[in-house]
Amino acid sequence: MLPSLGGAILITEQQLRDVLNCPVALARNSEFLGRPATQLFADDHLVAKLRSDFVFRPVDVERKAQAARAQEITVAVYHPSKTWFYLRDGDDLVIGSVMPKLEPLHLAFERMLSGPECDLVSLLRQWFRLYFSVAAQHKKRLDEGLSNFGLDENGRLYYLDDDLYAWYDFTAFSCMFAVWCRQYPTISEDFCRVLIRCLVEQLLEHFASPHLLRVVYGQVRDLDAYNDRERRLFSLVVELLAAEIKRFNTTLIKSDLGLVDDASVADSSLGGEDPSCNEPGIMAVLADVHANAPALEAVLAELDRLGVKKILLLGDVVGYGPHPNECIELIQARSCLTVQGNHDYAAVSGDVHRGFSKMARWAIEWTQPRLSIESKQFLSSLPPQLRIGSWLAVHGAPIDKHFFYAYVYQMTYQANLDWLQSHEVPIAFHGHSHTQSVYQRFRREDYHFKEGDVQLRESSWSLVCPGSVGQPRCGDWRAEFALFDPASASVKFRKLKYDLQYTMTDMRQLGFPSALVDRYADGK
Repeated sequence: MLPSLGGAILITEQQLRDVLNCPVALARNSEFLGRPATQLFADDHLVAKLRSDFVFRPVDVERKAQAARAQEITVAVYHPSKTWFYLRDGDDLVIGSVMPKLEPLHLAFERMLSGPECDLVSLLRQWFRLYFSVAAQHKKRLDEGLSNFGLDENGRLYYLDDDLYAWYDFTAFSCMFAVWCRQYPTISEDFCRVLIRCLVEQLLEHFASPHLLRVVYGQVRDLDAYNDRERRLFSLVVELLAAEIKRFNTTLIKSDLGLVDDASVADSSLGGEDPSCNEPGIMAVLADVHANAPALEAVLAELDRLGVKKILLLGDVVGYGPHPNECIELIQARSCLTVQGNHDYAAVSGDVHRGFSKMARWAIEWTQPRLSIESKQFLSSLPPQLRIGSWLAVHGAPIDKHFFYAYVYQMTYQANLDWLQSHEVPIAFHGHSHTQSVYQRFRREDYHFKEGDVQLRESSWSLVCPGSVGQPRCGDWRAEFALFDPASASVKFRKLKYDLQYTMTDMRQLGFPSALVDRYADGK
């Protein structure tokens, strides 16, 4: 036997031999659940597991047990008395673990649903603390099944499963919430309120990223309800999450910017449908302005010349460039329908932990202190996606649960077209790739268009990127945008010259790194 996870010898070899003489059959809806390959043993005080699905050579068995112990000490979600051991099972060497017998959460849960709210709050707070701590610190996921958790006599919660799993950005949790609702008919609206209160508290404590509330919101919103009760509970959870997101956005603006409550900021932060884009007439589609005012001014002047009034902007108003406030003012003056990009979010939140190069982080750090109060308020208010009739508008990729980190390109377009098809969304407008492109699926064939006029054929699925206004990456420095005509279902790609030297001169005078300045001339 190895030392326990807490370091001491808390379970003796005699106690282990005694419990191994008490085999337990795994059965549905019983105290003990688990995979068939796991041999389970239990007496009044201890539970032992043998992993007969893993057979080791003598030279490897202790190393494997030591590795399992080391991992569990690191993640710190297991009972400190849990002890790993190895033994001979016939001709085979197997490893196992033994720990105090706990009350399985799937049995305690029903009792707690009808008990005092304070007990339920304590339980859910502990559950989310375990779940989110492993996700935030180790990028791993605990199995959400309640049978994988147990309570000791003092009401402390521990994880029971020996395995950790890949982190799926809250997808598995959202599905597990639906499973809980189906397994426990006594789950009520009051439970949902407690659940969301504890979820928000622990998520923000462990991730410090309010954007993740919108990720969870998006996952729960897309759950399929099978009856009226589920529809009512799912709708309530979506409503509660929306209220928390609105509250946090307003709090962020008040605390960070010294402003009073602004309901308009809160109400626009989740995304939804905009009926104005269903009106007839050509719509301009822009993306990735990146604080390049001369480029944006040239595009807006061209739209004025063409008589185009409707403008859809696919995020990243700021970042990289020297004119963040000026670009925001231009966009606000035109009432552009705008979604939030990763640079927009980072400029307000300071969160550059994911998807930002050293140069991109420098630009965000330069931008943040220079944003006006009004600019921060505007960027905070932007929704991460919009549903426009049968279309979707998002900065990153349709399949991205975070909305603005993933790219649509040669290696990912098929999965994104699959998503459009399965969700019955004929057209998705996206930015982030900084290149003009249409990926289209028509009659089971996929096509890629990079220039000119593109027909979005009937009964097809299309990913449309208008390129970048402020920082194209196709080897051509000119500002890029697209014109979408709903009547003819066509996209026209356009490029415009602008005063590039004005932008580059401003960048040099403001101390931008030369590598960041020079890439503008190269169109990369």
